[in-house]
Amino acid sequence: MEPVRGVKGFATRPLGRVVLIVVAIATLAASFLFLGPFLAIPAFLLFGLALPIYMGWKRPRQLAMVGLIVLLACGPITSVVETSLIRTPAPPSQSLYGVGGAVLQNASVQPYTGAAGALYHWSVDLRPQHVPKGESGILNITLVVTNCPGTLAAGSSSCPSGYPFIRTNHTFPGGTMTPQRVLMNATLPGSAIWYWQMVGAVHNLTSPSNVTLFFLDAGGYVTIEGPVSGDFLSTFGLIIPGFYEALFLYAGVVFYVALLFYVIFKVREQRRKAARALPPVPTEPVASGATPERPAPAPALPSTQELNCPNCQAVVYPNEVRCWKCGVALPGRQGQAQRGASKP
Repeated sequence: MEPVRGVKGFATRPLGRVVLIVVAIATLAASFLFLGPFLAIPAFLLFGLALPIYMGWKRPRQLAMVGLIVLLACGPITSVVETSLIRTPAPPSQSLYGVGGAVLQNASVQPYTGAAGALYHWSVDLRPQHVPKGESGILNITLVVTNCPGTLAAGSSSCPSGYPFIRTNHTFPGGTMTPQRVLMNATLPGSAIWYWQMVGAVHNLTSPSNVTLFFLDAGGYVTIEGPVSGDFLSTFGLIIPGFYEALFLYAGVVFYVALLFYVIFKVREQRRKAARALPPVPTEPVASGATPERPAPAPALPSTQELNCPNCQAVVYPNEVRCWKCGVALPGRQGQAQRGASKP
């Protein structure tokens, strides 16, 4: 057989296989990081299964091994990139509440990355002049810090119970209308990725019992990501289990289900080809209206079994018609003798 040339020929060689695997890893990692786990599924099917099959990789075991290699290699790569992104400081935040400007401005935390158990400092600029008319001065600012994202309470069903929850309050007796910078501190135990939010409060001047709460803009989320306590490796260790779980749960399961359907299709195709390759059973033509002759049964072979003489119990041989010892005629042997005598 003539060897395959061109791109497909290159893909069947060791270097070409390595290149295809690297392309599948890069595609899955990039789509998983920047498009999300659901959009990463078709990218993985295209570059991890369809492209190798098109390039001539037909063995299911080989394709299954490629999928496993891509998934295992993609976990550390995506975790390293995500760890770097998480440890990059976010820009300062401000509130959406305010007329002519935000009431809370330049909210940030320092340091953004630090040691486990260190003291972290939050700051925010208060601009009470932007409080809407009919509202009082700022009554208090509350800082909430936790490692359970998306919650401002000590208990949440989305995280295991007992997670750290730090709450610090800065109160202004009678409310304040003075622009100022507010500082708040919190000690963050252990190595973790933290989330925080600042909550301000004012009340209605005509109805003081009605308190209005306002928050920092978290980009569509409840909490703001950061700071990160611990070194790079500790953050990497926190992230990689979740990435592996998502990779195998979404992309991995769909990949191997698609591979199973491919194997079933190939088995059915091979059976159809084998059935078409069988030679036809030869049959002799039969004249119209005639009955095909059936083959005559094969003649029965003469018995070659030794017997015992019914008179003296001596052992006699198959070709004997009388007992060699007592001379008694053996039952069933006379016909053989007559057939043998009639032959010319």
